[in-house]
Amino acid sequence: MMGENMSFQSLRELMSRTVGGSGLFPDSDGRSVAKKFAYREPATDKSFQDLLSRGISMPEEIHQLLRISDGFEIYNFQGVDGYKVFGTSELLGVNKLVGDSYGDEWDDRFLVFAECIGDGTYLAVKRVPNGNEVVDCFLEVDPSEWKAVSPSVTEFFAQLIKSNGQKFWLKESNGTAS
Repeated sequence: MMGENMSFQSLRELMSRTVGGSGLFPDSDGRSVAKKFAYREPATDKSFQDLLSRGISMPEEIHQLLRISDGFEIYNFQGVDGYKVFGTSELLGVNKLVGDSYGDEWDDRFLVFAECIGDGTYLAVKRVPNGNEVVDCFLEVDPSEWKAVSPSVTEFFAQLIKSNGQKFWLKESNGTAS
């Protein structure tokens, strides 16, 4: 895994470009539209300890991500598109909610860490033998059917930012990505 200094470099660059809370980015039709960005202070050791004491362990990449900003919203277009990464104060609640909705079908290898604003889906880290992958959590199907969209959280954000917030994995699954 990359060292913390290099991890999420593309996210750090995006944060520096959108420090004022907004930016112009192309939509799916190529038109420039204003999208909102909101960041928080980095997570603290205490907030991580609180999660661990409540049974939430997280992969190192999520730990590093929340050390940059303890939750954030990026590419938010009028509340109908964009991404909300949950902070340490939200992770327990959202994972309990999603896990409880699946009952015995829930798989503890998943940690839901973000919401796709406006479409009712989430993103999760799935612990796999050689690390972690990001999966698209389409809640209408069992977790066993959730599709991997990126081999790591760091790679996910690099691809997301390269695509200006577009759901790159949907284009790839439709055969339209290069």
